[in-house]
Amino acid sequence: CARGERPQERTHRLVAWGHVSEVSAAAVTDSRDRLRAVPEDWRSSASLGLAYVAQARVTGDPSWYPKAEGVLARSLRVNADDNVEGLLGLGMLDLARHDFSAALRHGRRAAALDPHGAEAYGVIGDALLELGRYDHAFEAFQTVVDTGPDLSSYARVAYARELVGDVRGAERAMQMAFDA
Repeated sequence: CARGERPQERTHRLVAWGHVSEVSAAAVTDSRDRLRAVPEDWRSSASLGLAYVAQARVTGDPSWYPKAEGVLARSLRVNADDNVEGLLGLGMLDLARHDFSAALRHGRRAAALDPHGAEAYGVIGDALLELGRYDHAFEAFQTVVDTGPDLSSYARVAYARELVGDVRGAERAMQMAFDA
């Protein structure tokens, strides 16, 4: 964990930036334990939802999705006003389920609450890309790179560039990803 970072913050950060292989069963256990102790902890509910989405990605087992949806909905019931984490979790779940319109809605709601949070623009960009709205997706990805340049943000740019036939641009972006 980064200095001073709580386990649920680490899970959120890793999943949001595409580092799902680093999210372990321990993250699920940590969040579950926290929720047993403090059932109204909406951040831990959101973190558990993100960990479930990550487990579905890593294992290829979609039975994690209903679990994720349940705890993310619970997180938003407890805190519907400024729950960026819950909205991002739903956006990532929507992306995994290929419900790109819903992912776009959740990403935009998260960005409205946290306009400087790169994660929301990642969800927005991924959704727009899958909806075929490439120009707008590139704008969202540029915001991600400007806000939080790292391997995941440059990999998103590389994938987008490749989709539109810009192989050299994709290669440059992947080199930036490796260098990040």
